[in-house]
Amino acid sequence: MSSRCLRGAGWLLLPHVAAASSSGSQAPLRCPWPLQPAAGESAAVPGGVQLWEGLLREVQLGLAALAAGDAPRARRVVGQALDAVLAEAGGQLELREGQRSAASGTARALRLALEECSLGMAAAYRVLALAHFADPAVGSASHSVQVAALDISLRLQHLASSWLIYAYNEPARHDASFIDSSAWPITSDEFSDEHRSVAATLAGLGGGTAPALQGVDSNFRLPGLSLAIVTVCAYPEGSTPLPRLASSVHRIYASRHGYAYLHHSDVGLAGGRPPAWAKIKAVSDALQDGRWDWVVWVDCDIYFMDLDTTLDSLLMRYAGGATGSSSGELDPEAQLLVTEDSQMLNTAIFLARRSAWSLDMLRRVWGGAGPGEEEDATSPFVNHTWWEQAAFAQELLGENHRRFADVVYSPDGVSGAEFLKSGVSSAYPPEVRLVPQAEMNSYHPISSRLVGNTTWSPGKFILSFNGVQSLTGPTVARILVANYYEVFCKLNSVEHLCQGVLSEEGEMKLFAPWLSQP
Repeated sequence: MSSRCLRGAGWLLLPHVAAASSSGSQAPLRCPWPLQPAAGESAAVPGGVQLWEGLLREVQLGLAALAAGDAPRARRVVGQALDAVLAEAGGQLELREGQRSAASGTARALRLALEECSLGMAAAYRVLALAHFADPAVGSASHSVQVAALDISLRLQHLASSWLIYAYNEPARHDASFIDSSAWPITSDEFSDEHRSVAATLAGLGGGTAPALQGVDSNFRLPGLSLAIVTVCAYPEGSTPLPRLASSVHRIYASRHGYAYLHHSDVGLAGGRPPAWAKIKAVSDALQDGRWDWVVWVDCDIYFMDLDTTLDSLLMRYAGGATGSSSGELDPEAQLLVTEDSQMLNTAIFLARRSAWSLDMLRRVWGGAGPGEEEDATSPFVNHTWWEQAAFAQELLGENHRRFADVVYSPDGVSGAEFLKSGVSSAYPPEVRLVPQAEMNSYHPISSRLVGNTTWSPGKFILSFNGVQSLTGPTVARILVANYYEVFCKLNSVEHLCQGVLSEEGEMKLFAPWLSQP
C-alpha cells in the first residue's frame, strides 16, 4: 500500500519532469537581478550572467538524467552545480565590494545568490527534491527507504520554498508570471502541488519527526534540570494588549514549574535588523549566562494553554536517551528541539541546550564567520520574508545537496549515507530533534484552516497566533488574543491571577470585558 501511495507522489510527476527538461530554451533567465543597477549602485560583476546560465544548464542536465531514470546522476549533477555556483558567488561578491567582511564566506555567497538569482536557486533545490522522491528505485523500496527519501525531499523543498518566496516578493513583485514564464524549471502551482504531495505521503508513512519516547507523562519532571523561558515582546505602545497578556501567560506558566522567565521589550537586541532577529541575541545571551541547562525561546504571540504540561516532558519524550525510560537521562547528542509547519522550519518556539554546538549554530544563523565577529556580521536573510527562519533553515539544511549527493536507494536500504540514524529525521543534523507541530506549536484555527497546519484545541499544550493578524487585521487580532487569554485563565482555573492584567479600564472593556466584571 505504501509503495503504491509513493508511486502516486513520484511517478505521476515524471511526465512533467520530461517536459521541463526540454523546455524553456527561449524563455528569459531573469538572472542576475536587477538586470540594470539602480542609480548610484555599481554594475554587476562581469560574468554574472554566465554564472547563472551555467547553473541553468546543470539543472537541465539533472532533469534530463531524472527523466531518463538516472536519479543518482541527477542528484550528483545538481548538487555539484550548487557547490560550484556558491563558491563562485562568494568570490564575485568579495570582488564587487573590494574587501572582506565579518560575514562568513557562506553568508557572502548566499547573499549574492539571494540578490541575483533566488529563482534559479529555488529551481535547483526543487529538482534535487524530485531526484529523491521521484527516483524509480524508491517506489518499490522498503518502508524505511521510502521514509528516508521523502524525509530528504521534503526538506529540500523547504529550502526551495524559502528561495522561491523571496523571488516572488522581491524581483517578481508578487507577479507569478515572472516565475512561471522564466527559463527555470519551476512554476508556483506545480511546486506547491509537489510540496503538498510529498508532505502528505511522508505523513501517511508515519515519518518526518522524531519518535516519541513512550511512557512519559505530560507533567514529568527531570530532577535537577534548570530551564529558562525567553521572549521579546516589542510592539508599538497601545497597539495591542498582546505583550501584557502573553507575559502574564508566560509568567504564570514559568512560576507553576519553577522555570526562569526572561522577558525583553527592547528591540535593540535585533541590532538594527527587523525585530524577529532579536531572538538570536536573546537566546545566545541566556545560554552564555550559564545558569540554565536549556533555554526555551517563545515568540510573544504564543500562549501555554495547558499549565500541567512541562517542558521537561517534551525534552524527555523527544530527546530521551536511546535506552529509554521515563526516569532516564537526555540523549547527550540532542541539542535542539524545534518544529515545522506546512511551509518549513518554524522557530516560534524551540529548546536549545547550553553547549558550544548551540552557540556556534546561533552565531552562524546571525551570519558571523567566527567567535567575536557577531557585532559586525550580517546575514543574507536579514530582510527575507521569513527573516531568521530562512537563516535557520539554510543553516540546518543547507548542506544537504552535498550530504546526499552520493545516496543510492535500493529495495532493501540506502547506501552512501551512513549518518542516517533510526528515529532521527534524516535531513537534519543528528543534534536536532523535530517535534510534531501538534505537540509544541498548534496554530489558531484562522491560520490553521487557511494554510493546513495543526489546529489548537483544548488539551493541546501551545497556541500560536502566527499569521492571525495578517489574515484578519489588527482589530480582530486584538480581540482574539484577549478572548483566548480568557480561555487560558478559565481552562487552568487561574482567573485570580488574570485580574488586573489589562490595567486601563477602556482597554479592558474593549478587548476583554470579562476582566472588568466584578
